[in-house]
Amino acid sequence: MPIFIGHGAPAPTSRRRIDLTRSAAGEFGKDRIRVNCICPGVINTPLAQQGVPGGRKAVDQLFKNAQPFPRTGLPDDIAAMALFLASEDSEWVTGQALFVDGGLIAVNNLFSQLGAAPETAASFSGPSFERRQA
Repeated sequence: MPIFIGHGAPAPTSRRRIDLTRSAAGEFGKDRIRVNCICPGVINTPLAQQGVPGGRKAVDQLFKNAQPFPRTGLPDDIAAMALFLASEDSEWVTGQALFVDGGLIAVNNLFSQLGAAPETAASFSGPSFERRQA
């Protein structure tokens, strides 16, 4: 049964979440319990569109140019990964951070690719792009 830990946590805690995943995988592997985490990229939902002039179309265009796979993610992309991890097809997968992001992390620094200033990058938290509260 999949367990989702730390959903929506700010980006600085992502490393800790991955470390926790690996630690738990090592501890529970002897009992054939698999522990993995899904690290989503930009998922074009109302939250990602919040405050973006042009909404869905603008977000799609922005990330179409910033990542190898030319579209933003969809909720179904994350659901498909969760279903895979919950299936027996992933029996040999444990302790992994699975980035479901169209290749964005693999080849790009998100904010420099988008032309954002460092202070812009610091005002966002994690893949949800919620503005941090001051």
